[in-house]
Amino acid sequence: MIEVKNVTKKYGKAIAVDNISFTINEGEIIRTASVQMEQEKVQP
Repeated sequence: MIEVKNVTKKYGKAIAVDNISFTINEGEIIRTASVQMEQEKVQP
C-alpha cells in the first residue's frame, strides 16, 4: 500500500498541488499524466 497525506507542491509563488492525499492499495494500478506523456514521446 502507498499512502500520501497532505502533499503541497509549489513552483515559486504558484501552487501546483495543494494538500492532496490518497491511498493506493496493493494490486491497484495507476497511470500518471507524466508517465503517459513520456511514453508518447518514445512511440514512433
